[in-house]
Order: sequence, then structure tokens, then C-alpha cells
Amino acid sequence: MDHVIEPAKSGRASCGKCREKMAKGELRFGWWTYNDFAAEERHRWYHLKCGAQARPAEFRKAYLQCTAEIEDRDAIDALLVKHLKGTYPYAERAPSGRSGCLSCGDKIAKGTLRIAVETEVDTGNFVAKRPGYLHVGCGASWIGGEDLFDDLEANSPRLNDDDRDALEAGL
Repeated sequence: MDHVIEPAKSGRASCGKCREKMAKGELRFGWWTYNDFAAEERHRWYHLKCGAQARPAEFRKAYLQCTAEIEDRDAIDALLVKHLKGTYPYAERAPSGRSGCLSCGDKIAKGTLRIAVETEVDTGNFVAKRPGYLHVGCGASWIGGEDLFDDLEANSPRLNDDDRDALEAGL
């Protein structure tokens, strides 16, 4: 099954983020997950605003397919923009010229498009996760996958149409 946005069938479900009950008929976001205790798959339910914060990438997919009338779309869109950054991989304009490409090692010029991927850094005491960056041209060979552009587009809500076109052309 997929992630869904649907009206609550009863008033019994609690939000997976804020733990408050959802009223019958209220729109809710269902994140499809595996329940270790019951050894089965099921939905975990969230209020729409809570789902946009807790599971932004999955929420966005269901949100774009939802045909129901959603109140306060502007607030939900703002939450998605705020919380989608950090969902890997994503694309953005480089704020400085200090980052280096993981693939070729060259610096990524300020203001150019770059792709962020999750990397692990061994600090000696523990392993920390942080973003690593790639030139757009290096991204296709480093990450691979035929739906790379779709993933980047879904995780990069701050990109405008020109940036999306440049990203698609670069890949």
C-alpha cells in the first residue's frame, strides 16, 4: 500500500507526532510502515501539519496526489519547504565556494547548483552523518538510478523552474 491522505474513519486514532486524537472526518496522513510488535504492515497516522514535519518526503508524495479540499494549504506548503531540506538527495544553489565535490574533488563554485547526499564521517569517537556535495554532472554517476531527477525534484522544494530545467539538463 501507499502513503495516503484521507478522512479519519473514527475518532480513535492518535497522531504519531503530537499524540492528540484525530476527530472523525478530519483529514489525516497515513504513513505506511512495518509494525515490529505485530509483525505486519500498517499505517501510522498524523495530522496533516504534523505529517509535513515528521515525514516530509513521504507526506509530499501523498499531498501531491490528494484531490480532497485541504484547509490551510499555505501553512502546509511552508512546513514542507522548511522540513524537506535534509531529506537526501536534494539539490540547491551553493551558498559559498568552499565545498568540494565528492566525486571529482574540485570546488563547487558559489551560486551553482549542487546535489547533497548523506555521508558518514568517522570522528574517532563516533560516526557522524552530514551532507556531502556533488556537481550536478557528477551526481548521475555517483548516485545512479533512473529516478534520480524525480527524487531530487521531490526533495528540493526551494528550486524554481529554471533551476529544475538546469538540473534535468545537467543530469
